[in-house]
Amino acid sequence: MQTTKIELNEGINDTILFPSWIKTVYNDTSRNFAEQFNQVLLKKIHATNNLLDSFWKMNNQIPEINELKNFIVDEAEKVIEQYFGVIDEKYHRSNVYKIKMERCWLNLNIPGEGDTPHHHRGSAFSSVFYIKTHPKSGDLILLDPRTTSAMTTYVIEHKNGGIQTDRAYRRITPKTGTLLFFPSHLIHYVETNLSPYDRLCLACNFG
Repeated sequence: MQTTKIELNEGINDTILFPSWIKTVYNDTSRNFAEQFNQVLLKKIHATNNLLDSFWKMNNQIPEINELKNFIVDEAEKVIEQYFGVIDEKYHRSNVYKIKMERCWLNLNIPGEGDTPHHHRGSAFSSVFYIKTHPKSGDLILLDPRTTSAMTTYVIEHKNGGIQTDRAYRRITPKTGTLLFFPSHLIHYVETNLSPYDRLCLACNFG
């Protein structure tokens, strides 16, 4: 794990403390997977009540599941390398943590449904793959873990494109085919589905 010690080096040094990261993947591959699952899953979901609980065990019934799983794992490995690599090599630890996919499950929000605030305890980071979304089907709200950040008013734009503000949350309006990664400790929720259509996504934990 990265060291918690801040080195006081000669000269002027910039250090950003306690940031939270998110990573999104939205490309032809992710959109193609979403299109495949739109056609396959929605029919099965409305045909059985057991699919939501046993989805990840149905590889033989839905061959595309393994393909989607491999795609998510490949992207997760990039997240591990980017955010969980060891910076301080003098301790001779592994370059990256040994993180693996722990669990996946489907979230189906019919019109009028949403998800209450929660976090994914015991995991390093989580992902959500949006299989089917519509306008007003529910934004993802990520809450700022720095509970006192709203006591001041400021906006900081970092060179890497990140922004820190006094706003206590960040809003993400999902698109069908988007794969999103974020730290599991972030409290988040999904707004009520105000569209007349089902909202379907696949969530995973890594740890």
